Amino acid sequence: MFADDPLRMMRAIRFAVTYNFQITDSTYAAILKMNHRLAEIAWERKREEFNRIITSDRASDGVRKLQACGLMSYIIPELDVMVGFDQRNFRHDKDLFEHSLAVLDGVSAQIEVRLAGLLHDIGKPACFTVDENGVGHF
Repeated sequence: MFADDPLRMMRAIRFAVTYNFQITDSTYAAILKMNHRLAEIAWERKREEFNRIITSDRASDGVRKLQACGLMSYIIPELDVMVGFDQRNFRHDKDLFEHSLAVLDGVSAQIEVRLAGLLHDIGKPACFTVDENGVGHF
């Protein structure tokens, strides 16, 4: 199924978020097993599927699914570093990934705006410091 066209893994997620489908356990297992094959797909094709996912009504769910099954590593690998990243600051109640998904859900469905919302903190892990009081800064 995915061996013939690995982009189908992204399509499965797009269909799940667009039509509110559940991905079966066997399909999810196949995506986990074959996720590395997404590296073979042209950037333009991946971009088109990704854009459709992030402009859907359930964009954050789609991005969360892409990350959970290892596909995000072949789309925007910098987002993987943001998962579980504790900002160590009382002003932030979510990790970087969940915060970015919340922003993604809170902006209009224009592709440029959705990308800005999703990627607005993408540089934070690279410049993170902790002060003498244990508070995180960027």
